Amino acid sequence: MMKIFTKIAIVALSLGMTTAFVSCNDDDLAPTPESAATVTLQLVSATPEAAEISITTSAAQEAAYYRTTEMDYMASGEFIMQNGVQITPNSTVSLKFDYLENMTDYRVLVAAKDASGIYNVSTLDVHTPDYPTSMAIQVDSLAYSLIKASFTPDANTVSFMVGIGDEGSTAEQFLNGDLTSKTIEGNEPATITFTGLDPETNYTIYAVSYNNEGPGCEVQTTVAKTLIAPNVQIDVQCENAVVANCTITPNEQCMAYSAVVMSKELFSEFLAMFGNDVVVMLEELTSYGMTIVGNTADPFPAELNGSCSYDYYLGVLLFDLAGESYDVILHEFSSPDFVEGAPEANVEINVYDITESSARVTYTMDANTVGYYQSIYSALDYQELVTYGGEEYIFQYTAFYGYMMTTDDDYVWDGFDSNTEYVAVGCPFNVNGIDGYGVLATKEFTTLPGGSTTSANKNAHNFVQKRPAPVKLTKAIWKKEQIEAFKK
Repeated sequence: MMKIFTKIAIVALSLGMTTAFVSCNDDDLAPTPESAATVTLQLVSATPEAAEISITTSAAQEAAYYRTTEMDYMASGEFIMQNGVQITPNSTVSLKFDYLENMTDYRVLVAAKDASGIYNVSTLDVHTPDYPTSMAIQVDSLAYSLIKASFTPDANTVSFMVGIGDEGSTAEQFLNGDLTSKTIEGNEPATITFTGLDPETNYTIYAVSYNNEGPGCEVQTTVAKTLIAPNVQIDVQCENAVVANCTITPNEQCMAYSAVVMSKELFSEFLAMFGNDVVVMLEELTSYGMTIVGNTADPFPAELNGSCSYDYYLGVLLFDLAGESYDVILHEFSSPDFVEGAPEANVEINVYDITESSARVTYTMDANTVGYYQSIYSALDYQELVTYGGEEYIFQYTAFYGYMMTTDDDYVWDGFDSNTEYVAVGCPFNVNGIDGYGVLATKEFTTLPGGSTTSANKNAHNFVQKRPAPVKLTKAIWKKEQIEAFKK
């Protein structure tokens, strides 16, 4: 009788699952009359390699069970009694079946015979699950818009799913596919980067590993919070119509910034050149060297157009720690209103140490002067400008093409032609900028005779004598001519 049970295969089992399917079908194989014996079958537990059941009989003279893997198998009470395993009748018997095969269905048939010799036959179907799985989650790194996490399944895993949701999301949503998720075949560890996240936000990371029958473990979760976004603090001090002192302080997520001061009047025109994409616009201006690029809170002065009550943007392009463009901040500010009765500005020009190709030129401001535009022209060029538009045009031309200074200047200009007349020009202004010009200052001088000429030092696009750029302030974009120049 025991030979029947030794024929059950003992198999090395693989990937597991902690669920079991049980069905119980009580059939009385005896047609009539009905047996007085009762049989109650219950599954206690099922694992990939074992199952435990309980059998309760009453009003029985004899009882036995028979186990098979044929799920549609039925047998008579007499067959079970003769070929099965006898158990104590009228009691509850616990049976544990070891060395089972995972993911396999078994049927247990129990026969109980009453005093009249009539059998009651009942069946219990048992399913052994696949092996359970496990999953570990580790958050590797955080940024303002992404979370990088590693997922490590165990050897029993055949695939696994990972995902992310906001703080109010649930494991049920994850399993239903309602969250951002990804399924990975196999059981090799994987590192996943979740992108497009909001800064300073809590997110729940989910993971579940599957065996051959479905989820092999509970959904694993961990909570991670994204970092603050790249940002800057902007401070603009504009005490007059000509210079704005700007300070940009980046936070720890901002690797660098690129800034430009631009009048609102021309902002929309300039933006249209770049498809109304302000990030692309500032990226292009940065590549052309038309911006201030920095990564620390170093103040810089920006030259304005000199008009009172004029509206500007300080546009700041932010770069994240990966060096990628993140966003643009547009800081609005205006030059001060016109100050009635502001004292007149004056600047004094003197020329020393004249040689055949150089001269030391000094500009000295008085107490009422905020700054001045300076340039040196040949006498012929200067006269041409005066003939074209008079003294007023000298102011306009020097303001646009010359150099704006806010301190006294003592500089040796070189590259002059020998034996040539020149005019040093200063256009002083008070707090009202170009609405507060003082008296035009000029100083004529002639270089010494000599055999060489150095006219190449004159700007190729205008009449202004060149000098090193560092003495010139960052010029705001406020004239249409600047747009046209950029287009060229």
